[in-house]
Amino acid sequence: MKPHGISIGLSRVNNTIFIHIRAFGTLDHNDYQYMVPTIEAALADVEHPQLDVLIDITELDGWTLHAAWDDFKFGLKHGRDFHKVAVICSERWQKGVVKVSDWFTPNEIASFDNQHDALVWLEDEPNK
Repeated sequence: MKPHGISIGLSRVNNTIFIHIRAFGTLDHNDYQYMVPTIEAALADVEHPQLDVLIDITELDGWTLHAAWDDFKFGLKHGRDFHKVAVICSERWQKGVVKVSDWFTPNEIASFDNQHDALVWLEDEPNK
């Protein structure tokens, strides 16, 4: 059995929360059972949270159907909390997932080949 999982880093300044996620292998329901409560705990006492997210999926193989459902439910519940989502990916199918996700989310989402470019994009704010 190939290893799989999610690692999460969180930091917060006022109502802005920066989340760094690394996903690898084939994610399953248990991975979301770990991730969702961790993020929701960070949001619990924040009025009008703004989430900026850096996700590294370069080692991601995919999701189980249950994990995809968990991801969908999380997006429905918290989708408007997300400001920008930068996804580091290397495979064509991963970039395709990001592009399709962008069509269905109210926030900005973009794919990048490396962490540096992703972080520059996350930190770039028009009119600043």
